[in-house]
Amino acid sequence: MAIVAWHALSNFYYLVSPIRGGNDVRQFLLDLTRFVSVAPGNTCIVTRNVKGFRASPIPARRPAEFMMELE
Repeated sequence: MAIVAWHALSNFYYLVSPIRGGNDVRQFLLDLTRFVSVAPGNTCIVTRNVKGFRASPIPARRPAEFMMELE
């Protein structure tokens, strides 16, 4: 299973569409979403620096913790 942050998709579109064209990039992203899940913005922050996100309203998890939660 692969998970991608929603903002990674919008950033990809913003960066690549001027070069490849909006329609091609949209089709690529639609095809990509058949193979990956898109994590909503309020799921969690996956980071090795959990301390840096103590005040965040979105919980921070270490990668190993996150992988255990997926199981």
